[in-house]
Amino acid sequence: LAATTSAAPPPPPPPPPPLPPPPFSAPPPPPPPSLALASSLSLSMSSLPTLNSTANGSSAAANGTGNGTVKGSSAESAVPNGHGGGPLAEYAALFAPSAWDALADLFEIENRKVYCIPEPSTLEVGLQAGLTALKTPLCSGIDKGQCSVDCPVCCDAGRALAAGLPFSHQAHSKLICRISGERMDENNRPMALPNGSVYSSNALKAMAAASEPGGVVTCMRTGESFNIGELRSVFII
Repeated sequence: LAATTSAAPPPPPPPPPPLPPPPFSAPPPPPPPSLALASSLSLSMSSLPTLNSTANGSSAAANGTGNGTVKGSSAESAVPNGHGGGPLAEYAALFAPSAWDALADLFEIENRKVYCIPEPSTLEVGLQAGLTALKTPLCSGIDKGQCSVDCPVCCDAGRALAAGLPFSHQAHSKLICRISGERMDENNRPMALPNGSVYSSNALKAMAAASEPGGVVTCMRTGESFNIGELRSVFII
């Protein structure tokens, strides 16, 4: 018998290599609050005509127009006025005019935090320390005719900054002219008008020289005019 040989079957093909793992991708960050608010507003506003179509149709039918379409789909008309409910009732405070004031206050607070500015600031503390040494009861008076033009507390900004500060102790009084703001002393004697108002002699002489006709002075408080010969010298004991 002739020996028969058969070829061995070919080996099976090797299995394919495993696929590499997909690259790692971080989950998308959550949308900022402003976008989330805008998306929620858009969704609420998109459903607003459907919610209000029945009400507008009934109101139109009551008015006899027979037009049941939605009028005024702008955000301004969709925002509730705070007197009733609605899908945007919880966002009514964001559209109120007072929201701008709250935003300004929030910006000032965050600005102080970023730049490490204390409350009150060092500049305010230094200014208030200086104003305390100059503040008198006349500085906070309503009558601005009693204020001095050279006093930092008598101006509007200084008066607001020194509103809660105590008065300084002044051992010696000083007379300040209401016209020129200069100090009245032996070189600039105080002069009294017939109505009792007192001004410095230098300011009254300059006013009399510039008046038409000459020699007439006018009281800054009452508006009365007098001849310069009617003035009297004032002596302080």
